Amino acid sequence: MSIKKLSYDEFVASYEKYGKTVNQINPSKKSLNSNQLGTLYKKYIRSYEKKVNKVIKATTPKKKAKVDIGWQILRDSVFKRDNNSCQLWPYVTDLFLREDILSNEIYQILDPCHVFGKGAYPYLKYDIDNIVVLCRLFHNRLDAYRDPFTNVSIGKEGTYDVWRSIIGNERYNSLLDKINKRRNL
Repeated sequence: MSIKKLSYDEFVASYEKYGKTVNQINPSKKSLNSNQLGTLYKKYIRSYEKKVNKVIKATTPKKKAKVDIGWQILRDSVFKRDNNSCQLWPYVTDLFLREDILSNEIYQILDPCHVFGKGAYPYLKYDIDNIVVLCRLFHNRLDAYRDPFTNVSIGKEGTYDVWRSIIGNERYNSLLDKINKRRNL
């Protein structure tokens, strides 16, 4: 591990040499006494331990998640249907907006997105008509009820209008029919 823990003596020697402790950005205006150095050393040790724990956590293998084969097959089908591309990208006509979006690295990540959320409509989770490929930037904005292009709040109804424009009236109305049939059961 490349993180080296200093002893108290090394900590004090560093302070005496540089006029600041290792966890200070700027040198102290006044000399620190031994009590102050002791307090800063304790703070340094806590910071060191956090860094070590972060490295341990990052290098510890995570438990294997259960693979939902049905979801994987459906996801692959959706990506194939949507040509492995964000379905909102063709609507971006403003050149400056295109450059702004392309500069955002989460534009590069594609997600299968649910038109009607899995939490409120779990029975539509595996419905291929309820899933669309979007870049993560647009996906996050729509989930937060924001306009995917301008990031301005549009509310729940505005979000549904965006989804309707993405998937078309026929498919959107078909999903609404499924929801209404389920409510009437």
